[in-house]
Amino acid sequence: MVAPVVQGVSLTRAYRLGSEMVYALNNVSLEVNLGELVAILGRSGSGKSTLLHILGCLQRPDSGRVFIEGLDVTRLGDEELTQVRIHKVGFVFQAFNLLPNETALRNVEFPLEHQGMGAWDRKEKAEEALQTVGLGNRLDRRPGQLSAGQRQCVAIARAIVHNPAVIFADEPTRVLDSTSREEIMGLLQKLNDEGRTIVIATTDSSVASYCHRIMMIAEGRIVDDRRVFRRRIIPPSMIPGSPPRSYARETTVCPRCSYGNFKDEELCRRCEFPLHLTGEEEQAIEGRLSGTESRWLGVESDSNEDAVSGPDLLEEIKELPFFSGIGSKNLIKVVSALEQRHFPKSSMIVKQGDAGDSFYILRSGNVQVVLERRGKTPTPIALLGPKEGFGEMALLTGQPRSASIIAMTDVEVWRLTKTAFERLLSENLSLSLYFNRILSQRLRALQERIGL
Repeated sequence: MVAPVVQGVSLTRAYRLGSEMVYALNNVSLEVNLGELVAILGRSGSGKSTLLHILGCLQRPDSGRVFIEGLDVTRLGDEELTQVRIHKVGFVFQAFNLLPNETALRNVEFPLEHQGMGAWDRKEKAEEALQTVGLGNRLDRRPGQLSAGQRQCVAIARAIVHNPAVIFADEPTRVLDSTSREEIMGLLQKLNDEGRTIVIATTDSSVASYCHRIMMIAEGRIVDDRRVFRRRIIPPSMIPGSPPRSYARETTVCPRCSYGNFKDEELCRRCEFPLHLTGEEEQAIEGRLSGTESRWLGVESDSNEDAVSGPDLLEEIKELPFFSGIGSKNLIKVVSALEQRHFPKSSMIVKQGDAGDSFYILRSGNVQVVLERRGKTPTPIALLGPKEGFGEMALLTGQPRSASIIAMTDVEVWRLTKTAFERLLSENLSLSLYFNRILSQRLRALQERIGL
């Protein structure tokens, strides 16, 4: 049996606060296997950074053991531990930790310098690493001349240049804007696709949803450890340093992650999304795409800003992809129709198979998307967080819910009911055409999958 790349056994780390002992880690055990992309998800102060630093040989535990590729690093002296960090571990930090007066190339060269590598070889490997992260034309730029996302790309190049056994990333996207965050997560996914083992500590559930596996940590303990069967995928076109993919032999493009697959495959090889539809589904799509008429036509109702509760709500809703194309006046109408709801932890918000009667937007908390199959254990397929929505396709098409939604924490949502939705569309021609266009685009993506 192949040993885990990283293993922690009964790890404990405590601090004295006055007369009390506060446990940053309390008897934590875990394993990370070769080629995994793992998220350690928890709130600030939950112990995730301490765990990452102990696994990455930056701190020592008070008790317990850490193994990297089978080597018990907790038994090593300081000099030997330094060599483990130099050769086996790559680290990416929230604050980048780059040398401000050195070029991107020099920043990436430093780990190789500690290995005693010659100047020519160092330069060649550092250039290759920067090419990998899309900064081959920024070799001579200093950190102050780069954007935050580009600085994190330099930090990632530095972490991979010595080909470590594992890469640890501590809140790698926390100080980035949404576009840079997706680019960095896409880059980490690309490196993982190439076979690198990566562990990410994060407070952001949407970041965790890009990973194969999520460990949830609270009060210094691992409280949940689960696989993500339908993880989010960043399309190759958004990933720094990714050349255009050739589809000479790969003819079926996954509509979820844009990965090319061989025509006879059933599931995407990258994200396991279904690539083919049933004959009944094909007929439904053909019928829906045969015309451009909306199901609801009418006149425009007036927008009323006074009906919108909360001064920042409009800005909050504008950030949601589902509503991003609606103008301000129509957005006011939509927001006025939303209901605020609260669901306690573990409650069932949506049941698979029920009629699609509402669309939900998460304001706070996390929910899990669970697929139920007859005679089989329910399968978690995704984790959703704030600003994400669910239930729109069932609302638009009238089909039953395709999965169950369960609250993983206390959850606050905005809810748009089917009755309110149909009233909006019957009173507003532009809104009905907008949602009709969204539905047509999504169904067209399905159409392309099956080559209609």
